[in-house]
Amino acid sequence: MPAGKPYFVYTLHGDVFAARHDVVAPCSGIELALPELGKLRLELVDATSREAIETNNLYRGAFAWRARGESGYQLARPMEVAPGQVELELPIGELDLVVCLAARGYVPTPVLHVDVIQDGEPATVVELTRGVDLKLRLSGDEPFGDEHRKHAYFVLDASHRAALAAR
Repeated sequence: MPAGKPYFVYTLHGDVFAARHDVVAPCSGIELALPELGKLRLELVDATSREAIETNNLYRGAFAWRARGESGYQLARPMEVAPGQVELELPIGELDLVVCLAARGYVPTPVLHVDVIQDGEPATVVELTRGVDLKLRLSGDEPFGDEHRKHAYFVLDASHRAALAAR
């Protein structure tokens, strides 16, 4: 490693990592501490039907977490423990979590101030709402004035086109 150049150094255990962005070579005595891990059990429920959401074959990107006060999220790998329930191995303590099952038709849902404990019991119920999460940015030659803010904008998929054309 060239002397004086900063490096990114990390250690990884499962889905949890500790890192330093400011390590300058040559360097020794770098300490990276991994947190003690616990389990978080989640029961995923459809907010409308109150039925359990299918949890088999969920992908790693469906769950992201961060320690309180941090800006970046890390991905967590879910493990199905019962129909409608998953377990995540995360650092013990209070965390923020985002559940993103957009591929199954649900709006990304934040779960704030969740406590991760040693054994993961009891399950935290997370109600997911069907729909999409959309950020729409309109731009043009003229500034977006207050007169435009009074309009209602609708986003429809192709299946609605025929119904609207018939009216």
